Amino acid sequence: MRTRSVAVPMCFLCDVTSASEMALLEVFKFLHWDPKKRHETIDTTVKPDTTVIIQHVASGQNLAVEPHSLIPKFFGTECLVTCCTYRDSHKMETAENFWSVVSRPISDTALYVRAAKGEDINVEQFDD
Repeated sequence: MRTRSVAVPMCFLCDVTSASEMALLEVFKFLHWDPKKRHETIDTTVKPDTTVIIQHVASGQNLAVEPHSLIPKFFGTECLVTCCTYRDSHKMETAENFWSVVSRPISDTALYVRAAKGEDINVEQFDD
């Protein structure tokens, strides 16, 4: 078992442990992005290229990207990902909590490199 300290959005450090068996703390579920359709889409499969919210089961917090925490890496800039539910004034989740599951294969590896460098790649350039 390994332990490491991770900074969480409330500006304090907590210990994160990882075990060999699957624990409740490592379980996430996919939710529909529209709260009105979440009840009718429980236990259904997620279609490719649809917008979803990924929720941590134990804490109830959503997986969110931190757009102001950019990390330069060898293959391009990455964003920090945390479990934090961002809401607007109408108590709706904001764009930081929206995810899309992409399942189409990309045959041209040069498109990967161009996308990693931050270039906007048009969807029509990918093979179906």
